[in-house]
Amino acid sequence: MPISRRRFLRILGVTAGAAATTYAGYRGLVRGLYRTLVSPVLEDAPTGPLNDQTLKDLLAAVEAFAGHAVDAPHYEDFFRWRSEHLPGHRTLYQRFAAAANRSTRRSFGCGFAQCDRTARLAVLDAAFRVRNAGGRWARVRIGLFERDWVLFDLYIVRPIALLFAHTDAWRIVGYDAWPGMPRGLERYTQPHSLRDA
Repeated sequence: MPISRRRFLRILGVTAGAAATTYAGYRGLVRGLYRTLVSPVLEDAPTGPLNDQTLKDLLAAVEAFAGHAVDAPHYEDFFRWRSEHLPGHRTLYQRFAAAANRSTRRSFGCGFAQCDRTARLAVLDAAFRVRNAGGRWARVRIGLFERDWVLFDLYIVRPIALLFAHTDAWRIVGYDAWPGMPRGLERYTQPHSLRDA
C-alpha cells in the first residue's frame, strides 16, 4: 500500500519528536544520577556537640594535611560550630572518625589520632583519590563504592583546606598572623633587623 508524502512526513516528524523527547529525558536522568554520585548532598541529621575522640580525630586530620603545627583552637571552634549548627555535620564527623580509626587499626594497629603523620596520610589517601579521579567513569565508580569518602572530601577535607589557606598558611610562609588578626602596633614601624633580634 503506497503512502503519501504528507503522511510519511507526519510519521517522520512524530518519530523524530518522540526520539528527541526520549533522548532529552534519558540525558537528564543520566546527568542527575551522575551529579548525585559525584557530589552527593549531606543527609539531614540532628545537630549537637562533638565528643572528644571525634574532635581529636578531626584535628589529627588537620595536622596530617597541613604538615606543620597549626593553631588548633580555631579548628576546634570551626568543627564544633558546624556540628552544633549545620544539619548532618555531626553525623558525618562521627562517620569520618569511625572510618579513619577502622582503617588505621586494620593497617597500622593504632587509632587514627595516635598514628604518625605518614599512617594518617595513607588512610586519608582515599579523599585525595576522590578529588583526583580522572574521567567520568572513575568518578562514578568512586561515587558508587566509596560514597563516604566523597562526602568526607566535600564536607571535611575541602573546608579544612580552605580554612588552612586563610589562616595557618599565612604563618607558615612568614607572616606573624593571618589577615584579620590583630598584630603589634609598633612592629611594622621597625626595620627587619630589629624585629628578628
